[in-house]
Amino acid sequence: MLITDKVIVVTGGGNGIGRALCRRFAADTPRAIVVADLDGDAARRVAGEVRGTARDADVTCEGDIQRLVAETMQQHGRIDLFCSNAGIANNGDRGIRVSALCPQGVRTDMLMRAEAEDRSFLIDGAVEPEYVAELVVQGIADERFLILPHPEVAEYVRRKATDHERWLRGMRRLARPLQN
Repeated sequence: MLITDKVIVVTGGGNGIGRALCRRFAADTPRAIVVADLDGDAARRVAGEVRGTARDADVTCEGDIQRLVAETMQQHGRIDLFCSNAGIANNGDRGIRVSALCPQGVRTDMLMRAEAEDRSFLIDGAVEPEYVAELVVQGIADERFLILPHPEVAEYVRRKATDHERWLRGMRRLARPLQN
């Protein structure tokens, strides 16, 4: 996508990477740049530099994000690029752990319906839901981030990390038969 004539929102746009993004985007003549930041004064300074619009927004508040989107849509009619750039640094581990379950084929009603419609490529090697549930409990106990019922998914993750574009092309190719 080219930046020219696009409506762009940048959160955390008042400083650091967000500010640099706003300045760089401005060089390619977008239709609008909305500079959103928790620090409203910083957002206004950057917006002034890039001929944009400043918005006070705390991205940790869902209401602020909804307001940011609604106001941008009302003013510009669209958002072509939303750079969710705002970040925080804190010292505190709050005891929250996250695990991501990444199965391939699991013998669920959804998979069986797809198979009946001749749309499933995951039936070979499919595992039972109870097996997945057991791995989830083990993964949570081990505080593992990735829970992989199918070992080959680990290789997919490695491929994704080393050549993201190739991985996306492969995922699109796999998804085509499911969309028909």
